[in-house]
Amino acid sequence: MKLYIMDVDEYKKREAIKKGTPLMKVQHQAGEYMLRQALGDVFDQVVFTKDAYGKPYIVGKPIYYNISHSGQYVVLVISNTDVGVDVQ
Repeated sequence: MKLYIMDVDEYKKREAIKKGTPLMKVQHQAGEYMLRQALGDVFDQVVFTKDAYGKPYIVGKPIYYNISHSGQYVVLVISNTDVGVDVQ
Protein backbone atom coordinates (compact mmCIF):
# COMPACT_ATOMS: atom_id res chain seq x y z
CA MET A 1 0.00 0.00 0.00
CA LYS A 2 1.15 3.56 -0.70
CA LEU A 3 -0.21 6.72 0.83
CA TYR A 4 0.07 10.01 -1.04
CA ILE A 5 -0.31 13.35 0.69
CA MET A 6 -0.22 16.72 -1.03
CA ASP A 7 -0.47 20.18 0.44
CA VAL A 8 -3.30 22.19 -1.18
CA ASP A 9 -0.88 25.04 -1.89
CA GLU A 10 1.40 22.57 -3.66
CA TYR A 11 -1.57 21.39 -5.74
CA LYS A 12 -2.39 24.98 -6.70
CA LYS A 13 1.25 25.51 -7.69
CA ARG A 14 1.21 22.39 -9.87
CA GLU A 15 -2.02 23.51 -11.55
CA ALA A 16 -0.50 26.95 -12.22
CA ILE A 17 2.54 25.28 -13.77
CA LYS A 18 0.27 23.20 -16.04
CA LYS A 19 -1.29 26.45 -17.27
CA GLY A 20 2.08 28.22 -17.48
CA THR A 21 4.53 28.38 -20.31
CA PRO A 22 6.08 25.21 -21.76
CA LEU A 23 9.43 26.32 -20.30
CA MET A 24 7.93 26.57 -16.78
CA LYS A 25 6.57 23.05 -17.12
CA VAL A 26 9.93 21.67 -18.22
CA GLN A 27 11.77 23.53 -15.43
CA HIS A 28 9.44 22.08 -12.80
CA GLN A 29 9.70 18.57 -14.25
CA ALA A 30 13.49 18.81 -14.41
CA GLY A 31 13.70 19.87 -10.76
CA GLU A 32 11.45 17.03 -9.66
CA TYR A 33 13.44 14.58 -11.80
CA MET A 34 16.72 15.68 -10.20
CA LEU A 35 15.21 15.30 -6.73
CA ARG A 36 13.94 11.80 -7.55
CA GLN A 37 17.39 10.85 -8.87
CA ALA A 38 19.17 12.30 -5.84
CA LEU A 39 16.93 10.55 -3.31
CA GLY A 40 16.72 7.26 -5.19
CA ASP A 41 14.55 4.59 -3.60
CA VAL A 42 13.85 6.81 -0.59
CA PHE A 43 11.79 9.25 -2.72
CA ASP A 44 8.58 7.21 -2.58
CA GLN A 45 8.95 6.60 1.16
CA VAL A 46 9.13 10.18 2.42
CA VAL A 47 6.68 12.94 3.25
CA PHE A 48 7.51 16.39 1.92
CA THR A 49 6.55 19.57 3.77
CA LYS A 50 7.68 23.17 4.24
CA ASP A 51 8.84 25.05 7.30
CA ALA A 52 7.32 28.31 8.56
CA TYR A 53 9.31 30.23 5.92
CA GLY A 54 8.23 28.03 3.02
CA LYS A 55 11.49 26.09 2.71
CA PRO A 56 10.95 22.45 1.76
CA TYR A 57 12.21 19.54 3.79
CA ILE A 58 11.49 15.87 4.35
CA VAL A 59 9.59 14.95 7.51
CA GLY A 60 11.49 12.81 10.00
CA LYS A 61 14.74 12.71 8.04
CA PRO A 62 17.67 15.11 8.14
CA ILE A 63 17.28 15.92 4.45
CA TYR A 64 16.69 19.49 3.32
CA TYR A 65 16.56 20.58 -0.30
CA ASN A 66 15.89 23.56 -2.49
CA ILE A 67 15.28 23.83 -6.24
CA SER A 68 15.63 26.97 -8.33
CA HIS A 69 15.36 27.62 -12.05
CA SER A 70 15.93 30.42 -14.50
CA GLY A 71 15.92 30.17 -18.26
CA GLN A 72 17.62 26.97 -19.36
CA TYR A 73 19.08 26.18 -15.93
CA VAL A 74 17.63 24.19 -13.05
CA VAL A 75 19.65 23.66 -9.87
CA LEU A 76 19.04 21.35 -6.91
CA VAL A 77 20.87 21.46 -3.59
CA ILE A 78 20.48 18.82 -0.86
CA SER A 79 21.89 19.05 2.65
CA ASN A 80 21.49 17.71 6.17
CA THR A 81 20.81 21.28 7.36
CA ASP A 82 18.59 24.11 6.14
CA VAL A 83 19.78 25.11 2.67
CA GLY A 84 18.84 27.45 -0.15
CA VAL A 85 19.88 28.16 -3.70
CA ASP A 86 18.88 30.76 -6.27
CA VAL A 87 19.57 30.95 -9.99
CA GLN A 88 19.50 34.45 -11.44
